[in-house]
Amino acid sequence: MPPRTIAVVPARAGSKRIPRKNLADLGGLPLIAHSIRWALQEPGIERVLVTTDSEEIASVAREHGAEAPFLRPAELASDTATDLQVFVHLLDWLRDAEGLDPELLVQVRPTTPFRLRGLFHKLQEALHSTPGATHARTIRRASVPPFKTYWREPDGTLRPIATLADEPEAHNLPAQRLPAAWIHDGVLDLVLPAMVRAGSMTGPRIAGLVNEDPDSIDIDEPLDLALARQIAARRLRAEARRAAARVRLLVCDVDGTLTDATAWYDARGEALKRFSMRDGMGLSRLAEAGVQVAWLTQERSGFPEARGAKLKIPHVLLGVEDKAQAVRDLARDVGLGLDELGFVGDDLNDVPALRLVGFRACPADAWPAVLELAHFVAPNRGGRGAVRDVCELILEARKEPG
Repeated sequence: MPPRTIAVVPARAGSKRIPRKNLADLGGLPLIAHSIRWALQEPGIERVLVTTDSEEIASVAREHGAEAPFLRPAELASDTATDLQVFVHLLDWLRDAEGLDPELLVQVRPTTPFRLRGLFHKLQEALHSTPGATHARTIRRASVPPFKTYWREPDGTLRPIATLADEPEAHNLPAQRLPAAWIHDGVLDLVLPAMVRAGSMTGPRIAGLVNEDPDSIDIDEPLDLALARQIAARRLRAEARRAAARVRLLVCDVDGTLTDATAWYDARGEALKRFSMRDGMGLSRLAEAGVQVAWLTQERSGFPEARGAKLKIPHVLLGVEDKAQAVRDLARDVGLGLDELGFVGDDLNDVPALRLVGFRACPADAWPAVLELAHFVAPNRGGRGAVRDVCELILEARKEPG
């Protein structure tokens, strides 16, 4: 059955205040990736589609799991282009290229990157519970009541924009005595295609849902981006600690994680590898706290086995070609859910396993794709204390309430 609910991420290339804004770094990810990832994980959204005029943005969107099957015309990416024009173009493309008429479009703007989980479901409820609603959007309380705003006449005099029938000078009243006003915060909109076809993004009856996320921010100016980066760093730290607190089995890659990804060979071709004693102490402390430990590596040499025996590591798996399957098997064998596993890896062959587990960590010198995926990037490099950093985070997180 074709998808009926499609998330639409509008992302034009032009931005005067913040050049290449939709690709700006935010917490180690391009700005647009935050909205794409949220939509991909939100139950009920069946498809995530990016509409852009930039092949670079389209390519980044695809890397993060969205579709970008077309580029919109330049005239629909100007400062004066409207959402309505962009959505009409999108609906025309879906109809002409795929024969698809979706039931609901979810507007997910990349410039508002922070959204609570479950927000789509709540906004759907607001739409369906409001009789005759033709649109639903998130709102927040206005910081300045409209009664305190003015039109400025050509001669410089001021004329209040909003008035009250029973208060001829509402603009002179204390704000506390004025009715509350609400503004569209741009975090999430539910758009009915029938309204778009009729020439409106909203139609006549708009359902509003108060957005309760205190971190919501609309990135328009460089100062907004700087604040968003502070928020992203804080949220990432909090997410890492929550995920770390659930870990009951920590799985470690060996080369590049427990070692520094180098090997010494003598004239006979025999290799030596370097392991960190501090990593060993961290893993021993984990075991004392009741957290199981496993090592896995593609190599078949005896080095991991010998070091693992010294530390009494219960699971040392050699010659592992499919690390993701090995992680699944480990979870089954020890009777744990994948969300109770942590994985520490450093390179591309660790990515499938990292994506499976509840807590993802890596050394400071991990490959970029791994750095991007990790909940926690250790301050130290592989083989030089990175695993100890991970162990200490898990131990600290387990002590915290909740």
